[in-house]
Amino acid sequence: PQFVLMVRHPYEVAASLKQRNKFTHSLSLWLWLEYVLTSIEETKSYPRVIVTYDELLQDWLSTVTKIATQFSTPWPVAPDRVATVIQAFLSPQLKHHQVSTTELMGNSEEPLSTWSLQVYQILTTAAQGDYHAWSGLTSIRAELAEYVRHQHQLRDKNYQRWCQHQSTRRAFH
Repeated sequence: PQFVLMVRHPYEVAASLKQRNKFTHSLSLWLWLEYVLTSIEETKSYPRVIVTYDELLQDWLSTVTKIATQFSTPWPVAPDRVATVIQAFLSPQLKHHQVSTTELMGNSEEPLSTWSLQVYQILTTAAQGDYHAWSGLTSIRAELAEYVRHQHQLRDKNYQRWCQHQSTRRAFH
């Protein structure tokens, strides 16, 4: 198998998930990180190419040429024969969520924002053919796992406190 990994800016994904699923920004970033880091990890033994959503919308022909070149595989139908259909389908006007310059900088106080922006930067660099930053993904994945473990502990501790509060409250009523 060969894999094409499509990467979209995490804040755009978060905006889509907020609109469609009413997810919080933090939950969306956590999901984005989990899915993206897992896809990187699970495909590391296979041929793969990374492309960005913006790259595809801005210049689909160069993007599909890059994919074919990376895999040394021609497309079953030449891209120029289906150009009209593809151009109609990949309209940049259909991109509902765009990231502003301020959003690109992120909220450095929230680790999920920091990590998602770091991962996105690493992957957009890799999409341009520079894979030197890959090693940074390992430490981000480890930090994320620790963060999630800590969040679960806090949730469990808060749930225990709530249960104790409820039991004390019932004892007085």
